[in-house]
Amino acid sequence: MEREKEKIKIGEYEFREIESELLPDGRVSLQYSLGDARKTTTKLWIKKLTGVNVNKENGYAFEGEFVPAKTSSKYSYAGIIANEGDVFVAVKEWGSWKHPGQQLVMLVCRNGKIYECEIGRWNNKADKIKAISKVAQIFNTLQQKKDEVKTYVIRVTEDVLHELKKLGLAYEIITP
Repeated sequence: MEREKEKIKIGEYEFREIESELLPDGRVSLQYSLGDARKTTTKLWIKKLTGVNVNKENGYAFEGEFVPAKTSSKYSYAGIIANEGDVFVAVKEWGSWKHPGQQLVMLVCRNGKIYECEIGRWNNKADKIKAISKVAQIFNTLQQKKDEVKTYVIRVTEDVLHELKKLGLAYEIITP
């Protein structure tokens, strides 16, 4: 019996777990389908997100590196290897032969799994502006949580070092 897929909330958005593989080194592997490129009105792509520029009104709003995609006879796929906390955006096929189009999705790697959220259509300028705004909101929420964790770890480390000093114990800080 297949286990039920998890769902997580980031801000007001729900992400659902998608099939992925946890690698021995802690990274997560995924063959992600972008769909049938013949049924779209634009190029399909996926990008590892490092920032969002809400002043731009198209895919250039998403800062980061493209993930190479391969196309078989009709379908496009991207091989993703993700670290904890990595965020991706993708334009994938959506619609029918009669009404072709595409949608923007967001992928997040958390707890050794990949989660996906359908952000919205990616067919015209209004769709794109709306989707970029949603991605920026989610990305900023994730960055804020990452900063909170970093601050917490620094504070705990400082407390531990202070206690070691009070106990007269020697320690050495080694940086990579």
